[in-house]
Amino acid sequence: MLKKIIIRSNTRNLALSSVFAVLVALPLISRAGMFDQLMNAADEALVTYGRDAVGVGRGDLSADVVSDGLREVLLQGSNSVGLRLSRNNAYSSDAVIRISLPEAWNEARDIAARIGYQSEFDELEHRLNRVAEATAPATRDYLKQAIGRLQLDNAREILNAGDAAATAHLRRSVAGEIQRALRPFIEKSLESSGAAGQSNEISRRIARLPMVRDLGIDLADHVVELSLDGYFHYLRKEEQIIRKDPSRHSSELLKKLFG
Repeated sequence: MLKKIIIRSNTRNLALSSVFAVLVALPLISRAGMFDQLMNAADEALVTYGRDAVGVGRGDLSADVVSDGLREVLLQGSNSVGLRLSRNNAYSSDAVIRISLPEAWNEARDIAARIGYQSEFDELEHRLNRVAEATAPATRDYLKQAIGRLQLDNAREILNAGDAAATAHLRRSVAGEIQRALRPFIEKSLESSGAAGQSNEISRRIARLPMVRDLGIDLADHVVELSLDGYFHYLRKEEQIIRKDPSRHSSELLKKLFG
């Protein structure tokens, strides 16, 4: 065990030395945005090129135990995110995940503002964010099902990769499936919230103005994509917290993996 620890330490130190060498060579303004990416890349390199040196203290865990533990991380994290994002103004008040209108609609809003017709665009944007909030519980339920059947043939590598590797694996595995599953729900919410009717009315009125390009963008697809971006943004953060914070190791399984 001591030998493994020494090997892992030396290997990771070598990787980190490379990371810091790159950072020193960058302008200061560029370093902050790249630090997390480079750190994740270093950890992933350890998994790819030094698998025998990683997983200190976890070597006795079976593949099934590791897989079950990662599923528990994702389930626990998704439950927290589902509660967080289903609250009023959870999207609209969050500068990181707030859903803005598509680019063409924002351009049209700027033009419409010249004739005092901006408030309708603002209201539509607010309704899109409310639809995303209404979708959060459904997203949680679909993900719960997907996590239950998630294939984790490389579970040990995911465990020892970056601190949000399980979330990344989940998204890659279910992205298309969950988008298709959520679209009918979001279409219905757009209708019931009045967002669909309002978007049609805006399109009709704005078409009379010069210099406005076609607004025929599918708002359902737009909300599906950005609501999922927001959901996975916070699921990634939840995984990072669960991995690092002992107070979040609420079961023996999580204590085995991260304790």
